[in-house]
Amino acid sequence: MRLVILSLTAVLALSGCGSRDGIPRGGPGASDPFSQARVMARRGDCAHAVPILSCVAANGPGFEAAVHELARCHAELGDGEAAVAEFTRAANAGWAASQAELAGLHAGRGDGPEAAYWAAVYRANSRDQALGIARLPAEAASAEAGLETAERDRARERAAGFTPVRLEARPETPQCERLRRRTRHREPRLMDGLQPQFGS
Repeated sequence: MRLVILSLTAVLALSGCGSRDGIPRGGPGASDPFSQARVMARRGDCAHAVPILSCVAANGPGFEAAVHELARCHAELGDGEAAVAEFTRAANAGWAASQAELAGLHAGRGDGPEAAYWAAVYRANSRDQALGIARLPAEAASAEAGLETAERDRARERAAGFTPVRLEARPETPQCERLRRRTRHREPRLMDGLQPQFGS
């Protein structure tokens, strides 16, 4: 009985570990803002997901998945510049999925050298490799193959010097403050401590 009580106490203590400023980072199915916005986005309701994702993504380090989802929503809503800006923000922080997306986006825009650069950065990122995931779009590989040897070599040299940069937090807006206050008082649930703390 004592072991059961100690285990439950540990799980409840862990449930608070996945949050910053009252915004939890629970895994799939959690009732935190990120999970709710992600479900909205996956259902095609990016118009309502973007304000929430913007607030969660503003938290900075540890919220790269939210930045990536925000970029995906901008792309879905047809705002290519905002999508590239947010994908770049997450990619520079080392988020592999965003690096692969950028390679594909730049290939689609006809920017072969930039597509090759992000493709090389993505290939050097061990996160997806460790999970057995391959996200690089075929058009990125085609754009890379279509480059002159010198251009391809320059892109690879540039990628060899890539160093992830810590994701910067952004100032809190009044809308984000309201969201934070609303989620701060959420009661922790037993399952919160058992859910994965990363997304893609």
